[in-house]
Amino acid sequence: LEVGRTAGAGGMGFDPFSWEKGKQWAGVVVCWVMPMIFSMNALELANIETVVVFRQLSTILVALGDYALNGKQFSRLALGAIALGLAGSIIYADTSLDYTPAGYFWCSLYAASMAGNALYVKRVFDTLPLMGPWEKTFYQNAMGIPLIGVIMLCTEDMSAFFASAFSLSIGGLLVVMLSCVAGFAISLAGTVARDLLSPTSFNILGNASKPLTIVLGMLIFHTSNSWKASGGLLMVLVSGFMYSIAPPAKQRE
Repeated sequence: LEVGRTAGAGGMGFDPFSWEKGKQWAGVVVCWVMPMIFSMNALELANIETVVVFRQLSTILVALGDYALNGKQFSRLALGAIALGLAGSIIYADTSLDYTPAGYFWCSLYAASMAGNALYVKRVFDTLPLMGPWEKTFYQNAMGIPLIGVIMLCTEDMSAFFASAFSLSIGGLLVVMLSCVAGFAISLAGTVARDLLSPTSFNILGNASKPLTIVLGMLIFHTSNSWKASGGLLMVLVSGFMYSIAPPAKQRE
């Protein structure tokens, strides 16, 4: 509700694209794109369960950075919530964890890039208080799409891409359009959430969505998890709730 209220209050009107502002967003765009690249490489060599564990590990890196750079203090309940989330992800993965040196290399880069993303982007956001959420989302996407396009040209079979695109049915085209709308909504909500939350809180919020994604996948694709794996997912959700109700600790001077 707070995200929706803040997004609406920010207003959709803003000045045309300015390279002076764009230069301040160059680092944000890199931090936005790099986790995508690292996660795609990781998923080619490691299974989803392994990547989920490294996603949870990134929370510890963000918390350490939040403490070192921003002086953020954590209550015992907050620290317990972070530990519970990590334990839950390990229980979920358990026997599905697969080790390959290259896979763990890309997973480690993914975790580090997620930590850098949370810490750096929040710092930039705090230095640009006059930019509303719509304008921040505009710059992030307007500057990020060309970079993603270049990466796509270098790594994808474009003939196969265009062949698939032009052969889409009406239903397939509708799914693509809805995914674009959903992607924009996620981008806007994420922008507002970064303004409202600390880097650690934002990262935990992102982690809490992963169990819901897995559950939806089970319903849509009719897959199943063991009771042990389901318990691990529940622990991750509970950890997010615990962190949200944890009392704020006294901050360093």
